[in-house]
Amino acid sequence: MNGSRKLSLVVAAVLTFAPFGFSSATDVYITPNGSPISGTPCTSNTQPPSWFNNSANWGAGTSKIGPGTTVHLCGTFTASAGASGYLTFQGGGSSGSPVSLRFESGAVLTAPYWGSKGAISAVGGLSYVVVDGGKNGTIQATLNGSPGATCLGGACQYQQNGFAVNMSPGSASCNNCEIKNLTISDMYMHTASSNDSGGNNGIGMNGNNISIDNNSIHDTCWAINTGYAPAGTSNVSVFNNTLYNIDHGVAVGDTGNAASLSGLYIYGNVIHDFSNWDTTGNYWHHDGIHVFANYTSSISPPVMIYNNYIYGNWGANDNAGIYLEVYANSSNMGTHYVFNNIFAPSGGMCANGAINDLVHGTGMNFYNNTMVGNGVGACGVLVGSQAATSSVIENSIYSGNGMSGQTAIIDTTGGSTMSTSDYNSWYKTYTGDAMRYNAWYTSVALWTSGTGFDRNSITSNPNLNSNYQPNSGSPVIGAGTNLYSTCNGQPVPGLGALCNDYAGNPRPSSGNWDIGAYAYATGDPPPAPPTGLAAVVR
Repeated sequence: MNGSRKLSLVVAAVLTFAPFGFSSATDVYITPNGSPISGTPCTSNTQPPSWFNNSANWGAGTSKIGPGTTVHLCGTFTASAGASGYLTFQGGGSSGSPVSLRFESGAVLTAPYWGSKGAISAVGGLSYVVVDGGKNGTIQATLNGSPGATCLGGACQYQQNGFAVNMSPGSASCNNCEIKNLTISDMYMHTASSNDSGGNNGIGMNGNNISIDNNSIHDTCWAINTGYAPAGTSNVSVFNNTLYNIDHGVAVGDTGNAASLSGLYIYGNVIHDFSNWDTTGNYWHHDGIHVFANYTSSISPPVMIYNNYIYGNWGANDNAGIYLEVYANSSNMGTHYVFNNIFAPSGGMCANGAINDLVHGTGMNFYNNTMVGNGVGACGVLVGSQAATSSVIENSIYSGNGMSGQTAIIDTTGGSTMSTSDYNSWYKTYTGDAMRYNAWYTSVALWTSGTGFDRNSITSNPNLNSNYQPNSGSPVIGAGTNLYSTCNGQPVPGLGALCNDYAGNPRPSSGNWDIGAYAYATGDPPPAPPTGLAAVVR
């Protein structure tokens, strides 16, 4: 053969046999003791959890875990008290070929309590990892909670902190990672008015291009906890989760000085009931959604918080439904949008109300939200923009009952400014303490005459049904300003979602919009937002 002919054959041989030498396993099956389980996908070639945790079983090779591998969990995995990193990813995937850990139907990870690395964790610095709860995958604790409380396994015996899933132990990141479809339950069964400070977390994960979605998490302190780092973080998405019996629903915060975040999307979450985390010492301050900068940090657009439903008993130690906190004077948050959210506390206190926007930056755009006090005394709903510039509040409903503490406040302290407040519905604000813009105004009429704001707003009963949608004849129908030019052509997820209401109905491109999260729809109304459920995306 001539030289070129020999080279062609060598290349062909390499291309033919390379996949067998360098590819990873397509499917790996893990059971509690490594034995097959009939009636599940894990009927052959099964391995125990220790095999998953051995780095020698990760990498290139048809029997190893690597890019493109799906690891299937079958059965009930029972760990010892304080187990930490019970299943630990030893490697990651690649773009289009992640490593996936998938719970098969009925798979459960359970322990009396979980440690700091949780039931599922990862070694530092991985990318392209997916944790998928599948149809009903569950992580739970059975004996962790307040003294005297009842846990899944009987009387609670432990008061320990930890995680269900911690994909970022220490300062590690997990880039291009996703956690979805999990049920996380009973991590810490806290009882109201106890003074124990134990507080497990549901999910912890930091990194670029991460998603935490379609999970159901209840009875843990902070349900979803993600951070942004000094090295810079971009594109964090938290959506379609159901979170309840928690102190914090979604928390996003800086992990050190000069941290930065660009691109934050929190939407479609159902968050309710914080009261079981009340303590006699006011140890916890409940927030449905809390975005914060405690150091010299910055949060840059896009920042989108929308279509969230926050309701139930907010507890005696509540802080806010949504709390945007840029604490340090040297920190800042860029232009951010809060729209199509429904706030409906049915009990408890509201120290800082539906939303407290304590921001050093360019201000809040607060559009088409609905805030209903539900007639609960001393549970007010507050709109606060306390340290920002050029804030905008439009097309939003506040419906109180006129009781003390049931206030509608636009409180612009700290030298902040507001550019617009108009086309809103302010109903039954507390007459002694209504609104503030450099001075207190004890009624909406005095507020308007003193500031010039809300000249086109209304003060009559918004006439909403039990699902917070406008009834026929409601004064909020057609009383808003048209914001189509603001949302048209914008991305979804993102500001483009403002062109639809909470239920997904399109808002008109011309003519007045309806005020509030829901647009008026003729015919049968859409169903009430779900409670205690987790959607599963296929």
